[in-house]
Amino acid sequence: MEFTKNNDDELKQILEDGGVLKLPWRPKLSKLREKGMISDGEYDIYTTRHTQHQSQQQQIIKERVEAKKNNTSIEAAKCEDCNGPPINAGTYGYIFNSNDSNIVIKASMNAHSEKFGCPSDFTKEMEAYHAISSSINTSKLNIIKLVDVYGELWVENRRCYYRMEKLFPIVLNTIQETKLQESIAQETNNNIKYSLESLRDAPEMYMLTPGIRNPRVHFGVAGGQYSNWREINMPVIEKFFDILDIDTNKYLEDLESIINDTLEYNIELIDVEFMLCSVITGIKADGSPIKENKIVMIDFDKVKLNQPMPNKDLVMNQDMFVHAINDAPESPKRVRRDSISESPKKPRRSTTPFQFMGGKRKTRKYKRKSRKSRKSRKRKQKGGGVGKSKQVEKPDTPPKKTRKKVDFSPDTKSPSSPKQNKTKKMFISKNKNRSKAVVQYENRKREQDVVDMMLGKIPLEGGNK
Repeated sequence: MEFTKNNDDELKQILEDGGVLKLPWRPKLSKLREKGMISDGEYDIYTTRHTQHQSQQQQIIKERVEAKKNNTSIEAAKCEDCNGPPINAGTYGYIFNSNDSNIVIKASMNAHSEKFGCPSDFTKEMEAYHAISSSINTSKLNIIKLVDVYGELWVENRRCYYRMEKLFPIVLNTIQETKLQESIAQETNNNIKYSLESLRDAPEMYMLTPGIRNPRVHFGVAGGQYSNWREINMPVIEKFFDILDIDTNKYLEDLESIINDTLEYNIELIDVEFMLCSVITGIKADGSPIKENKIVMIDFDKVKLNQPMPNKDLVMNQDMFVHAINDAPESPKRVRRDSISESPKKPRRSTTPFQFMGGKRKTRKYKRKSRKSRKSRKRKQKGGGVGKSKQVEKPDTPPKKTRKKVDFSPDTKSPSSPKQNKTKKMFISKNKNRSKAVVQYENRKREQDVVDMMLGKIPLEGGNK
């Protein structure tokens, strides 16, 4: 099918021959239908043809872009000892199979400058691994193990690499398969039953996330046989452990032991993963590997080292640790004590409701409100609105002068005692609000007297003099 730009007759001929029109094709089809050159049924058929063709072209372009992107990044990250395409892709690197069936190789995703060495985002996972390995007392662990890392980092073609243990999907023996069939037949919960059926049909690697509510299925970006894993929460974990003969209490004890050991060394285990999988533990007489189911601790790129005060609550409230403390069987060392924030608040000593509800700040607000209320009452007592003001009666006899008249000489200066000045300033500052209120009252009184004089309620001489 080719794009063609012609007149209406040629466009119709192209459509009849099974071709497609050049973009934009939709207005051209509408124009042919308006002219009566194609019917409504033919318009629908041609529209479907063009839509499908457009989707195919978009998919082809997308695949080409992805292929080019993968070739430039993944192929460049492949080392000499890497075998085949990557089986998984992490945050900072790709994981390749190696020539040894029990070992995989992790490669840095981005190239680095030879002058500055391997990227810190890639090397910090190795540093965290060695710190955790040194802090955990492996002799106390029952079922959980730390993934094995072999050798040291090496550099090849401006990429960094290291070897580590390969993980496989879990394996079931005959007895475990029989128990699995019985559990499927007896299970009434559809979600748990679906997980059990998936274990029967295609065993995978399972990420243990006891505290999660909505488990998900993860697919490795790079694809591959062993790049997919499924999250399972506590109800499914208990079913799986019962089938695989794993003690749930020992699993929770291992989690708690790992938390306590790492916190003692100022390490916060952030976003680590515990994979229920199988590892190679030996070789049979016929040369085939011996696989054993284990819980392997992996992924240390977000672990925090050298924390002066490691946050235990932050660590144990994660989905992979939450049941290790909260929901584990009762034992003296796993009893969680209430923190200060969780303890009940003691009532205040005062029995006065106002003091119980608030503090010093509310008391100040209350005093300010009381002052305003007294002020408003005072204003109401003086009267509001237009009315007859109270006349001031003139005394029959003038008041006697009680103040002496003192004449100061021009050379006499006003007192300048620091104490007097200080007292005067303090007095003015202390009575600022009172002085303001007096001025406002005098202004209102003067305005009221003017109105009363205008209305004839008081004589002219009754105003302010």
